[in-house]
Amino acid sequence: MYLTYKRGRALAAGLAAKPRSLFAPVRQELRAFPSVCAALGHINNARYLDLASLGRLTWFARSGLAPQLFRERYRFLIVGAAVTYRREIPCWAPFFLETRLVEYDERWVCFLCSFELAQAPGVSTPRVAARVLTRGQLRKRAGTGSLPSLLSASGRVVEPCPPLPEDVAEQLKVQDLTVDVIRRQEGR
Repeated sequence: MYLTYKRGRALAAGLAAKPRSLFAPVRQELRAFPSVCAALGHINNARYLDLASLGRLTWFARSGLAPQLFRERYRFLIVGAAVTYRREIPCWAPFFLETRLVEYDERWVCFLCSFELAQAPGVSTPRVAARVLTRGQLRKRAGTGSLPSLLSASGRVVEPCPPLPEDVAEQLKVQDLTVDVIRRQEGR
């Protein structure tokens, strides 16, 4: 229920906001309610992917692309996700979810979601609890879509991607290698 409510709020706030730059991070303040926590008192590992989905939805809303996504019935299909856990987010703790687009082309769209613990007094750098890197494809009923075509159709400028951070580039290479292994095992 919590995530359904947050998705609705994210869409409403995003649709009312002015469209942002594609590469501007979208930051949300959230709380680790019991519904997203495991029996051990912290956010459940599977919920990080649910929350990353909330971050991507918020990004699409705040980028001004959500109305067209819904109108043309786009879906974002994940083809790879890499989750790195660093610290726990305990039940009831406030935290921030920062979602940013890191790369896109005619085929792929890659997002990086960082889960940061709320700043403690006297601490100057954010304490990352987890990071989720997702790569996916935009799909329509009639086949594959693409972010550049969605941007063009909505009158937005197709911005060039900034250089990828080294760790993100390496994780994407691992995803590519894994897909190649699966294809070979399937005989394709």
